[in-house]
Amino acid sequence: MSKAPAFQFYPADWQRDLEEHPLEIEGAWIRICCKLWWSETRGKLTRSVDQWAKILRVYPQDAERIINYINSEKIGDVLTDSNGNLTVISRRMMNDEKERINNCLRQKRHYDKNKPNAPITPTSQYSSSSSSSSKKKESNKEKVEFANSLFQNIPETLMSKWKESCPGIDIKREIAKAEAWVISNPKLKKSNWSRFLTNWMVRAQDHAKGAMTNEYRNNGNRRYGRSDAVPDASLDALARAEEEYERAKAAAPGGSRRAAVGDDVPDFAMQ
Repeated sequence: MSKAPAFQFYPADWQRDLEEHPLEIEGAWIRICCKLWWSETRGKLTRSVDQWAKILRVYPQDAERIINYINSEKIGDVLTDSNGNLTVISRRMMNDEKERINNCLRQKRHYDKNKPNAPITPTSQYSSSSSSSSKKKESNKEKVEFANSLFQNIPETLMSKWKESCPGIDIKREIAKAEAWVISNPKLKKSNWSRFLTNWMVRAQDHAKGAMTNEYRNNGNRRYGRSDAVPDASLDALARAEEEYERAKAAAPGGSRRAAVGDDVPDFAMQ
């Protein structure tokens, strides 16, 4: 584990724990804490009495007295080995270090659990990125756009489908009409111009179909349904045929209609 550059200092705890102790003890304990921080085992350090005297900058007998006071007042824990060396322990510092190590281990276990099974090599990264880039370029290439007052990148497959499903309209002419409409509506912004053009073609086809139906209905009325559409010559011939038929019928009752009238009667008059 790497060494942290600083340890946490809690002013309220420091004042509460040491306010009843002499200033000499307070100063000595902060010196000891700084030394414990840089120890190989953070929060715990073993030194001889003379070495502790140098750390505290006092005589050896004063160093021993200060350390014994720290131990008796439970400011810190002090252990003495068979050689007379003194081990000073800061409980708070030891607990903080233990928690820090556990956090590091927990993060490492989480990383090992969720890391990919195989490392990503530079080659695979390049191939993946290039594949993604090529797909993006291909997608952009097939996307219909409106630029410079024209529809661009219209796929041939889409044009063929329009011609197949909308046989009653001129596809190129409808595209030009759609371009003019878009130009006249500058605030219009479409995210999908393909759908816009398809809807345009469908509406144009429906309009053309309706117009053809109306024209066919009007022509039919003129030919078969309306008397004012019958030529005047035909009306005159029909009138003459009816007069001749009445005369023939009066002259020869019981005779056939065609025999009485003769061959000059038009076929439609016999119906």
